[in-house]
Amino acid sequence: MGPSPQPSDRQGPRGLGYVVLTIVVIGGIVYGLNSLLDKESKTPPPKIQDAITNPVAPPTVSKAKLDQLRIGMSLDQVESVLGKGKLATESKTSSHTYTIYSWGENLNGPNLSVTFIDGTASDITADNLSAD
Repeated sequence: MGPSPQPSDRQGPRGLGYVVLTIVVIGGIVYGLNSLLDKESKTPPPKIQDAITNPVAPPTVSKAKLDQLRIGMSLDQVESVLGKGKLATESKTSSHTYTIYSWGENLNGPNLSVTFIDGTASDITADNLSAD
């Protein structure tokens, strides 16, 4: 007895052709969409492309300016030496208000911070100051 005969669907080699054709068509669609998305990602949106950026330079912080600061100064007095500071944090208790202002570059450059208790400088901290 030999192998039992299989029903013929008359697809034969054509069935394989349809599978290959389907894979090629889907691959082409994926490739086309990928190149289109890649092209769009390299072109910045018009708003960003036409924008003019003016970075704000942080106030100059130097050793000479640090030497002018004293414990007991008010925020206005400190800002008359260093320029406008940035409020870093503020905390209030039932009896005191603690504020910390900073000047300069916060991460790697010269920076200085002053802690105020009830509006009076109580601590001055400086890092990476230049001699200017």
